[in-house]
Amino acid sequence: MRIMALAKKSQYPNLQDFSFAVIKASTDSFSSKNKLGEGGFGPVYKGKFADGQEVAVKRLSESSKQGQEEFINEVTLTAKLQHVNLVRLLGFCTKKEEKLLIYGYMPNKSLDCYLYDQVGQALLEWEKRVHIIEGVTQGLLYLQEYSRFTIIHRDLKASNILLDNEMRPKIADFGIARLFRKDEHEANTGRIVGTDSERNGRCATSGPGGDAPDAEIDLVTGHRQHRAEARKGVDRSDHGIRALGLRRHSRQCRCRQHGSH
Repeated sequence: MRIMALAKKSQYPNLQDFSFAVIKASTDSFSSKNKLGEGGFGPVYKGKFADGQEVAVKRLSESSKQGQEEFINEVTLTAKLQHVNLVRLLGFCTKKEEKLLIYGYMPNKSLDCYLYDQVGQALLEWEKRVHIIEGVTQGLLYLQEYSRFTIIHRDLKASNILLDNEMRPKIADFGIARLFRKDEHEANTGRIVGTDSERNGRCATSGPGGDAPDAEIDLVTGHRQHRAEARKGVDRSDHGIRALGLRRHSRQCRCRQHGSH
């Protein structure tokens, strides 16, 4: 019943309820050649509508650990959000027992395609890395300070930071995000969430401000957090200092922007 309620356009006027036939045709029947990747939700496909518009289609797989709750959460939260550094949800499809989410297509894929690849890292000069950190910071600032509610993403990682044609970052995947009223300071989310690297050292209780931007340090070091090199005794103190410097730079940018309003 809750899935069916999503189709009410009056509830989500900014989202389109797509027909399954249109989405199937746009992806060439979910052809493997159009498959962009696969996450916890399921496979993601590139689609192209008859008018030439390119989209990304997330299709809930039968074996997905994420189900109806995450699908509804993604739609209801993302429908309320509009920011240049958040991925744009165009609509959804719940026909023929399918659960599909349709987004604007990001031609430069996700940040992890660059951070953890030797060729990709060479394309991320420091100015571009700082630009990405600032964009992610602005997106988080909007979620936690300037939107109507306080929203904690809870699974912020490089693969959930998408890059548009100008390498501007867009925070994506709000399936396990949680919403707080502005007067709330703490809430129990009910379960430990996120990937292994995200939930390592965390507990299920978190409040506003709980997103840990490990992706920022990854941008500086070129390494995933909590990986084997830390256990091998690699000295990352210098990396940490440089990361703090970039974060401080981002905070100064935020303060300047806030002061200009």
